[in-house]
Amino acid sequence: MPANDSEWGDAMDKCQANGCREEIEAGAFMCAVHWRLLPAALKRTVRRSFREHCGEQGNSLYLPYLDACAQAVEFVAMHEMLPMDNAFRRAATLLEECIADAK
Repeated sequence: MPANDSEWGDAMDKCQANGCREEIEAGAFMCAVHWRLLPAALKRTVRRSFREHCGEQGNSLYLPYLDACAQAVEFVAMHEMLPMDNAFRRAATLLEECIADAK
């Protein structure tokens, strides 16, 4: 969920659910079909973590945001019986490793 459509380029023009090619509004995370699959608590977590740390001039490399997005993608993938691998989980793992190495 970038602050503007140029922050992540074309990547945000498509639903983030694995295998989905649905076009979505700039700044949206998933298409309506996939967003509706998510439990309400997970939707709130994605929205809250984005608002708190990624919106406007915030940093989208905020670990709770990456983790919430990864959980959402994995939830949909499990529901659709697709591979759960996703860029949000890979980014969260790398960020966790960087944080651990810095300590």
